[in-house]
Formats: sequence, structure tokens, C-alpha cells
Amino acid sequence: MKTVSKTINVYWFSELSPQAQERAIQNRQESEEWFGGDECIATLKAFCDRVGISLRDWSLGYRSDIKWSFDAPNQFGWNERCLPLDHMKGVRLWKWLMNDNWTFSANDIQEAAKGSCPLTGTWSDCPLFDAFARFLDKPDLHTTFDDLLQEVKTDFESACDKDYEYCFSEEAARESLENSDDEFTENGEVYFG
Repeated sequence: MKTVSKTINVYWFSELSPQAQERAIQNRQESEEWFGGDECIATLKAFCDRVGISLRDWSLGYRSDIKWSFDAPNQFGWNERCLPLDHMKGVRLWKWLMNDNWTFSANDIQEAAKGSCPLTGTWSDCPLFDAFARFLDKPDLHTTFDDLLQEVKTDFESACDKDYEYCFSEEAARESLENSDDEFTENGEVYFG
């Protein structure tokens, strides 16, 4: 028996040939997981708990879909003499929000839409406030609270879809590889020396 020593050259991602970089990118994309999903679910649950929305079902990431229900009179303890939230619209709804009658003050809404992340401290908090911030900035005569909640849901689903798509994109894989300390063999395989 004889022992032969073999030399293996290792490279940084930037030193690989274009073909080897492509292989490294494909390998990274295939092994990627969407870690943002847990953050998005935590954010969604925190928002629903705080606002009084009953979260019935959800699927986040690829083609996100959220099913929820909101019972404003029960949430806010209104009786028959109070104007229910589901009958407020336009300027009246805007005034109600501006007077800080909701779970979040008008200032909280604006700050959250700008990135304050008041629910879980992650990026996924912000899209839940964008619709309310847009309405506070430019109220109209017809928008109802239910309309705003529908916009919130749509904004959040879209943001989750975009984050999911980016996570598995070539751009994200390339960025991750360029900023990693991983070393590669000549053909673009990660070297685990």
C-alpha cells in the first residue's frame, strides 16, 4: 500500500470562473431555506392579537394567502348607541384614527410604516401599517375600516411573496456567496476542508 498526497486548490467565490460561480449559485439556491417565514408568521399573529382579528388560516411565502375575520363591535365593546366602526368611512374614519381611538395611534402608524417595527422588531411589521399610513396621508370619502384591513392583508401577502422570491433568487445567492467566508473547489463546490 502507498499513500499519495493530493493537492486541492481552494478559491473565494470571486476567484471562480463564471461557470463555477453559476454552479455555486445553483447549489446555494437548492439548499436555501426561507427563514423569513417564521418572522412573518410571528408578525402576523402579533398584529392580529393586538388588533383583535381572528386569524383562521394562512400560507406565507409562495403565493401567500391569509384568512381572517374581524368583529369591530365586539373588539371595541360598542353598544347600539355608538357608531360602529364598520359604518365609518372616509373623513369620519380618518378623524377617528387621527384622534387615536384605535389600538395604534396615528403617530404609531406613521412611524411603523417608516420602519419602527413595533410588533416583533422585524421588517415584516412595516407592511401591516402601510395601508393605514397611506389613508392617514390621503383620506378619501369612501374607504372603510374593512377596506383598510383588506389592503393590509394584500400588502402583507405581497411583501411575504417578494421576500420569499428574493430569498431563492440568483441575486440573493450571489450576494450571500460574495459576502461569505466559504471556500470553493475549482468547479464551484463548497470545500469543507
